[in-house]
Amino acid sequence: MTCKICGTNINLEKHHLDYIKNITVILCRKHHGQAHGTNLFPDLKAINKNNYGVNSINIDDDLYKRLVAFYDTQDKLEYPTLKNFVSKKIKELINPEVDD
Repeated sequence: MTCKICGTNINLEKHHLDYIKNITVILCRKHHGQAHGTNLFPDLKAINKNNYGVNSINIDDDLYKRLVAFYDTQDKLEYPTLKNFVSKKIKELINPEVDD
């Protein structure tokens, strides 16, 4: 696998093009950040972004630290961001029969 933009095989992450259909492309960390934070790559803008039905939650510092520690052990291609990881896990807890 290589970054769709620059071709590197270092620090790769999945970038969602469509969250509902789970359509992704592989980007390096640099270009993934640019795809989200700039208009440099308009063809890579995500559609159907829904945060998995979770708008916001409040958690205490200890739980946050434990989530970060657990996230650090996970596959970054499956869970490219901590927010993605937490949202997906909460979705699984709330509605376990739904599969992406």
